[in-house]
Amino acid sequence: MKVSIYARVCYQDQVALEKQVERLKQYAETNGYIVTSVTAVSGISGLNNRESLQSMIEMAETNDFDAILVTDSSRISRDMVTYMEFVKELEKHGKTVVCMSGGSGYDGMLDGFKRIINSVGIKNKAVFETDNSR
Repeated sequence: MKVSIYARVCYQDQVALEKQVERLKQYAETNGYIVTSVTAVSGISGLNNRESLQSMIEMAETNDFDAILVTDSSRISRDMVTYMEFVKELEKHGKTVVCMSGGSGYDGMLDGFKRIINSVGIKNKAVFETDNSR
């Protein structure tokens, strides 16, 4: 499968961005993917990412790749509706999203749901343990 790597960090940290790109390249190599391009952006929030997403859609129209490879769905967007709209647009061009953390296309959203559920569960557990220790 041919993939276009998309890496994003919400702050200006070149080292973190380079590490994310390197992890994605290693994942691609391990899974037999051919990397055709790399897009790396920093200083862009996962809630305010429309310009870079539009750029990826334009790449999907013209570039030779099957999927966009990301570490997890939040790299595309932290907003589930925006993520679904992005996947829908990619599918119009015969492309999808592959999440290193698991899932592809719409299934990649499940990763986001799992993170939310785990986060709430951990917070609730901490509150419960604190309340019971009195």
